[in-house]
Formats: sequence, C-alpha cells, structure tokens
Amino acid sequence: MQLGKNIQKFRKKAGLSRDKLAFKCGGKFTGLHLMRVENGSVKNPGIELVKTIADVLNVSVDDLLK
Repeated sequence: MQLGKNIQKFRKKAGLSRDKLAFKCGGKFTGLHLMRVENGSVKNPGIELVKTIADVLNVSVDDLLK
C-alpha cells in the first residue's frame, strides 16, 4: 500500500518530524503509531486518521491514497 509512503513523502516535504505531525493532528495518535503507519505495519489506520493527516499536510485524502 502506498498510503504510508505517501504520508512520509508529504510529511517530509512539509518539513515535519513524525512527532511534530502527530502534535499538529491534535494528539490523536503518537509519532510511534505514525511510524508504524508509514512502514506498513498498520494495515488499516482508519479514515479519521487519514483525513486528519491530509488536512494538516494540506493535501487531499486521494493524494495520500494514490
């Protein structure tokens, strides 16, 4: 799945660490959980998490799912 790689790509493009992105997402998840999403350990992170990350990174959910 490309989701994790796309999150990582857009996160790095925004100049954010995993912990900083987690913080900007309102603490809905931790940097450790985000690492697991990015490396594919979390197979179904949930649409709420994906939508929150997309909003903070100022990209569409579709961009993350491509």
